[in-house]
Amino acid sequence: MVQKIGQFVFMLHSHLPYYRMAGMWPFGEECLYECMEETYVPLLNMISELYDEGIKAKLTVGITPILAEQLNDPHLQQGFIDYLDSRIKAVSEDLERYPDPEVAHSQHLKYLAKYYFDWYNRIKDLFINKFNKDLISGFKKFQDLGCIEITTSGATHGFSPLLATDTNLNAQFKVGSDTTKRLFGKKAKGCWLPECAYRQGYEFIGKDGKKKWRPAIEVTLQNNDIEYFFTESHVIEGGNSIGNRRNIGVYGNIEYIPLPKREATGYDTYSAYWLPDAQVAVMKR
Repeated sequence: MVQKIGQFVFMLHSHLPYYRMAGMWPFGEECLYECMEETYVPLLNMISELYDEGIKAKLTVGITPILAEQLNDPHLQQGFIDYLDSRIKAVSEDLERYPDPEVAHSQHLKYLAKYYFDWYNRIKDLFINKFNKDLISGFKKFQDLGCIEITTSGATHGFSPLLATDTNLNAQFKVGSDTTKRLFGKKAKGCWLPECAYRQGYEFIGKDGKKKWRPAIEVTLQNNDIEYFFTESHVIEGGNSIGNRRNIGVYGNIEYIPLPKREATGYDTYSAYWLPDAQVAVMKR
């Protein structure tokens, strides 16, 4: 009997904008530290613990170049420790405050404080003592051991369909690809399109009045040795996305502008597909 191998990619994609030296709360470095504490350190530790049990995680992990550069930055690495220390101090004060007979559910509040006291201390211990404050080296280690595959993206997460020239588009993915290779030691085969936004090839009128052809995004990806990418489901299946949006007033409602109907393609989202303009495969999120 021939065993049929299914088609499935367990893809965990991560991206954050540039937060370095942009203040703390609500839209500064604290956003990065919260994701490190709640996602990146626990994920890396889970991959490590599985490996210690003889199990390779077999995950595809997308880390955008702009996120990877921040995880590799000494200022932000120390800032993460300072962030954890501030949280440990806060929950330590709660441990002293509760139980308080005058506060309802006081015993449960003490339980929560103890939970987070243990959590923040555990994350700090992992970050400093197990991963040496260097999550990039941690992910690289398990990439090299065959546990995960790391994908790249545009350098600054620029919205590809709106980049005015192919030079801009190429720069995004060349710098992005080169950054991933520099930090993780090998060139990424795969790419997550920023915001999953795809653009096909199209004809336009140049400044000289002549018709010109602008190739699809996958041509730029192929030129940068990227073999596959992820995009949105309706790109594969056809049909309409949610439509264009327009805000009415400063705090007004969002108005959705219907898009022209697009026919279904007949393709499903359970397979990867070769694209006609380049030897690059596309997969749906």
